[in-house]
Amino acid sequence: MAMANREKVNCIINFYRVSDEGPHEKYYTVQIEDCEIAELMVQVPHAVLENQIEPVEQMALRYQTIRWTHHLANTSGYAFWGNEE
Repeated sequence: MAMANREKVNCIINFYRVSDEGPHEKYYTVQIEDCEIAELMVQVPHAVLENQIEPVEQMALRYQTIRWTHHLANTSGYAFWGNEE
């Protein structure tokens, strides 16, 4: 419904990987504010000819604020797009 209504949302996307010790670790986070879903595409491979390929969902986002955090390197970045008038 957010895409159909052009609703603005906030989202947090966490990235995990298998650590050297074995368990999963969160190593990267992207935080997005005042975000609109600009495009949504679902790719479903042919069930017989490409049965080894998983379905893929791809989303394009339009946002005002974004923050990147690399937890293991203890670094972060920030970008803000304001109203240009």
